Amino acid sequence: MIHRIGGAIAVVLVIAFVGTGVHAAAARHDDLHTALSFVLAAVSTVAAVLQLHKPSYRTIRETGRTVVAVFAAVLLVMSIPAIWVLTTPPTIKIGVSLPLTGGNLPDALPILRSVRLVVDKVNDETPIGNHRIEAVPFDDSRVEDSIRFADDDGKLERGTHELDDVIDDAQVAGIVGPFTSGAALTEIPAVNEAGMALISHSTTLHCLTSARCNEAPANSRRTFFRLVVSDDVRTRELVRRLSPQLDPGRRAPGRAGATAEPRVIVFTDATPFGDGFAEEFISAWTTAGGEPPKRAVARMHAGVLGARREPPALVVFAGTGTDGLTVYRYLQRQPKRFAGTMFAGSGTITNGAFTRSMQRLEPVGRLYAIAPVPSDETPDVTDFASTYISRYQQDLTPYCVTAADATTALLMAVRAAAERVRPPSSSWDPLSKHQAKAFRAAVVHNLRLLNRSADMTFPMLTGATRFDTKGDVVHEGPESDRVSLYSWNDRDKAWRLSRE
Repeated sequence: MIHRIGGAIAVVLVIAFVGTGVHAAAARHDDLHTALSFVLAAVSTVAAVLQLHKPSYRTIRETGRTVVAVFAAVLLVMSIPAIWVLTTPPTIKIGVSLPLTGGNLPDALPILRSVRLVVDKVNDETPIGNHRIEAVPFDDSRVEDSIRFADDDGKLERGTHELDDVIDDAQVAGIVGPFTSGAALTEIPAVNEAGMALISHSTTLHCLTSARCNEAPANSRRTFFRLVVSDDVRTRELVRRLSPQLDPGRRAPGRAGATAEPRVIVFTDATPFGDGFAEEFISAWTTAGGEPPKRAVARMHAGVLGARREPPALVVFAGTGTDGLTVYRYLQRQPKRFAGTMFAGSGTITNGAFTRSMQRLEPVGRLYAIAPVPSDETPDVTDFASTYISRYQQDLTPYCVTAADATTALLMAVRAAAERVRPPSSSWDPLSKHQAKAFRAAVVHNLRLLNRSADMTFPMLTGATRFDTKGDVVHEGPESDRVSLYSWNDRDKAWRLSRE
């Protein structure tokens, strides 16, 4: 009985050690790890034979060759998967946090395509050692649901990955995104705790890089970076650009003895970003000498813009998604009444859904979108746009270039880290988990050295130079160069960079 129990234990050990050895070879652990697993498997095989058969020394000698042959055959069969994996390059993953369902999907797809353009270029032209980069997009628009992966056309495949699962994948070196400031508020504490870089191409809520919204955990540093200016910068520029254009004849009654002011309404979608943008715009408008604009929730637009009320000179939508389109369609249904009304919003109103609405119906007044990206069209930007249009047969959106820069910066940091720290060789085993901690820390460290060290120096499409100690992007030159104002061109039925 004792021999049978011992034999069963030995058989289990054979299976365990052979499996460990196969996994170690497939996951490209060091040779010692692999060899030790197979040696222990061989010892366990011999032990199993001795325990189960209780042979004499003569039997051992006679059956020795048979044992060796059987063991070799087992190893050959079980090593076939490892041999197949060894012929493929190792992988380093980058997460891509985007709203791939819901109203923000039209904004997210061009960003995902830009990320994949950069990843493909690195894999094809300047690979990182013998590693292949894999972009892993996940839907951050519904944190309570399971995450769904997406291809370039937005076709979704149901998955079980949430942010915690992406962080738990040892091969994910960092994350590009998120798109919305609300998602950033959710993700920042988790990535700070994990020591993983999160580099955003579009989040502009002012507090994301301050202790109010981004408190680093004990004994660690913030790992959030962003390549766009915050809302206080672009709302100041929006006020500076638009206030001279307001129709002097469309003014709300002023107080006795006071100069009448243009009537301005700010609609918010009641999200963290929308409320933050509204607050910054109202502050910028009043600082410039205007009367405080009326603030309302976008869902209440019909009552605020009702027929008995004087049409406003300027409607500002603070938010993302479809609420802005709902407000604008209300204006479109009364073109004569709102003919003199300007409509403005963040860069998100240049998305496909908004554009298609204006292509089908006549635009109302003048339309403007302020994006937190530089307006300079350098040769590098032109080349990127040409590649994008050639591949996808669509124009760039304002955040395509910043998404490309965010991906490039992250991959530059990954490249520099891989020269000094061994990248994790699998997604889940304990050794790779340990490697991931050191590798991610090296990636974050290198991002802080953007354009400050020889291996992190490269020209950014957006003209960004480096990150400050809070993670905000630093640009050279005046504040007005950091944002772009787009206007709707009804002749071309497209958004065009405004020089006004």
